[in-house]
Amino acid sequence: LEGAITTVLEKEGFRPVSKVSNTTPSNNGEVVVIVMREGLVLARIWPNEKYVAFDIYLWGRFNDIDMVKKALADTVGSEKKSISAFRIVVGGMRGTDTWAGDKQVIGPKTLSHTRNCEEDPGPDTTVSKIEESMADAMVEESLNMIIDKNIVAAVFCGPQDEPCEILDLVSKHKNVGKVVTFYTCPSIEKAPYLDDSLTPMFSCEMETANKLRSTAVSEGKFGAFVVDPAAPFEMVQILERIIRNRRNRARLFADHTGFYVPMLDMKETWRRNFLEKSRSFILDPDSSGRAEIQFKSLSNTMEMGILTTNDPHFFVRTLNVTDAIVSRTGLDADIPMIKGQPMKWQDYKPREYLPEDYDPKPAEEQFAQQKQLGHQTIVQMKISGKENKGDFTSSLKTALEQSLSNMTKLETQVFEDLGTGVVLLGLADDGNVAAVFDGKSRLTVDIF
Repeated sequence: LEGAITTVLEKEGFRPVSKVSNTTPSNNGEVVVIVMREGLVLARIWPNEKYVAFDIYLWGRFNDIDMVKKALADTVGSEKKSISAFRIVVGGMRGTDTWAGDKQVIGPKTLSHTRNCEEDPGPDTTVSKIEESMADAMVEESLNMIIDKNIVAAVFCGPQDEPCEILDLVSKHKNVGKVVTFYTCPSIEKAPYLDDSLTPMFSCEMETANKLRSTAVSEGKFGAFVVDPAAPFEMVQILERIIRNRRNRARLFADHTGFYVPMLDMKETWRRNFLEKSRSFILDPDSSGRAEIQFKSLSNTMEMGILTTNDPHFFVRTLNVTDAIVSRTGLDADIPMIKGQPMKWQDYKPREYLPEDYDPKPAEEQFAQQKQLGHQTIVQMKISGKENKGDFTSSLKTALEQSLSNMTKLETQVFEDLGTGVVLLGLADDGNVAAVFDGKSRLTVDIF
């Protein structure tokens, strides 16, 4: 079996440097240890019981441990149903020549779609012009986030002589009872280019605020604010100034209010900023949820921004809306950002179960069928203030020999050229030990 184990390890690309074996007369067994550049394999064999136990200890190429386990099981002819295994994390070996390759395949990877926190100028504007049907589907499905029935919705559009595509979608939605349209004030269309631009902006703000307040009195408070892709920055800026006033929020907002802001031009990041500022500084972040949902085709990208208040199921509803849009359009979806209010915990009163509540018979029968062949202990220790490697190896060898002096015919071997640490093996007629020092501060001892 020693030769078969060595052969299969070499076949899998491992590099054995030494083979150590010893018989165990007390149970007619045998112990085989294969020391490799990448770790060691310790096999304890009981021929009379048709049983073998492998300790697979890898400090290099440890991502291949499952492959090694399968290869060794095949070598001894074990079927899957007759194999049991467990895995624990122990210290390794520093300074191995496999580390350069190991670090390429272990640990977390940086995903290509990880969000870039810096503002992305985006591609050319034409890349974000999605077909009207897809944009309509995005907006229409997003409006299903509306909780209440027969709500009043405010729609902010571009100039009155330009199409307001969203208006028709909102008017036909099943949960919308009344739609109030706010076209861009003619006075601010050229306001940014005038020296006295503050005057038309203020005039438009007063006109918009009065219309919102009078509608809230006559028709009811608003359950949705929807911004058309044609609405300019100035109109959204006016809306922000209005809702910044606490008294206006009390007058205008229903119990469940939502803001729905599509972004078909990925350069118009002010739409995203409006929602973030509204949630963080105007609304209560603990009772509001916000999501950025992006939909991508081969050449185009668009984003749906959603901000709702007092929705305890915001996360689930956002995922449902995203799935519905994907189903209708076939676009790839991504949610680079989602923030929600704290979850409402259930008033859960668990039942406490006592040992006598369980039937112990199956466990007792299974335990009775087991045959104990030995006792294994794995100890991990942290080493501090160690001397040089040679002195430490000598001290470790002496300590193990003294602590295991009651074992019969104990023989020890030391391997110091596998890395910056050291491996020490101890084989006896009635037991064995494998100690691995990682070269810095970790010592792992496997005693059987």
